[in-house]
Amino acid sequence: MRDIPGEVGPMAEWEQVEAMPGASSALGALSVYPIRCVASNATESDGSMVAKALDRVGLRGYLTHFLTSIELGISKPDPGFFEGVSRELGIPATGLMAVGNDFQKDIVPAKAVGMVTVLVSSDRVPSSQGAADLIVPSLSHLAELVRNGIDKRWR
Repeated sequence: MRDIPGEVGPMAEWEQVEAMPGASSALGALSVYPIRCVASNATESDGSMVAKALDRVGLRGYLTHFLTSIELGISKPDPGFFEGVSRELGIPATGLMAVGNDFQKDIVPAKAVGMVTVLVSSDRVPSSQGAADLIVPSLSHLAELVRNGIDKRWR
C-alpha cells in the first residue's frame, strides 16, 4: 500500500487508499504459495484493519494472513518482528520469503533470522549487512520472475 501524504489514522479509514504499482500482478504470481502474509509495521492498524484497507484496493483475497506490530508486540527493524511472523505462521523463518522495499527495515532483519529476501527497489542498495537474495526494480518485475520460475529454489 502506498502512504498518502496528509492521511492519518488507520489506513482503512483514509479517504484515499492506493496499492503500489504492480501489487496485484505480484500477489497473483505469488499465489502459488499456500501462505501469503502482510507483515506491516503499522501501529495505528491491527491486522483486521490492514485487511480492510487491502480490500478497498482489491488485494485482500490474495493474502491469507495479516500481521502488524500491534499483534506481534514489536516493530521493524528488530529481527524479533520477523521471528514473530515465523512463530505466528508456524513456519520456520528459513522456510519464509520476505518481500520489502526498505533495505534496513525489511531486508536486513529478515535476512538475520534466515528468511529468503527480495528487495523491491530501483535505487542502488548497500552491499554490506547481508544483501538481499534478489533485488527487483518493481513488483511487476517480481511477478514476471515468479511466473518464469526463478523462485523454484524457494518452494
